[in-house]
Amino acid sequence: GSSTSIEVFLDGHRLKYGNRFDKGFAKALIKSTVVVPLFSMDAIENMKNHKANAVDNVLLEWIIANECMVINEHGTSSDTFVQKVFPIFFGPRVKIDSGEITKVETFPFAELSNLPDIIPRATIAAAKKHLAEHGITSYSSELDTFTIREFITGCFSKYNGIFASKEPHMRLVSIIASKVYEILGEAQSMRKERISTDDGNNNVMVSSPRVEKF
Repeated sequence: GSSTSIEVFLDGHRLKYGNRFDKGFAKALIKSTVVVPLFSMDAIENMKNHKANAVDNVLLEWIIANECMVINEHGTSSDTFVQKVFPIFFGPRVKIDSGEITKVETFPFAELSNLPDIIPRATIAAAKKHLAEHGITSYSSELDTFTIREFITGCFSKYNGIFASKEPHMRLVSIIASKVYEILGEAQSMRKERISTDDGNNNVMVSSPRVEKF
């Protein structure tokens, strides 16, 4: 069969010094086929101290990814390619027997209830700005009223992903890569079916799908 090339966007390698960090990851995310966020306790701990007038870049990425999914599910825009959000749930890491090898513990979902009931207004405004810059001006009905706790517990944590604690530590990267490749194939098939039932304009097909990982 034919092979499909995969372009991976890893922020630490692809973002360039001197360029706007937020613009770089927002563009790559919106134009990705699969988004692979690292749903970690470090990110959640930072959000516990969130200030409504400050932009949290991790939360910003997650909000943009969710909006892109909602848009594609409702078919309201062709300006984003996101077909799947596939989080890696990464619990606390502990050293084994005081050595260098670490173990990833089960993600403590109960901790999400400690997130603040604050509407992250600055982060929401930033998400809208980035989406609008790429032609996306329709948003989910809850976007303006989501509190951090509501967004994470009722929305973003519900995406089906992979639990790092359940996978062999030394094979975690290869297992994730294999799963994402499988998801890419499914997403591409879904996109082709959608295009064939629209106006037949094949110019919107993704020939080189990307994977966004945070």
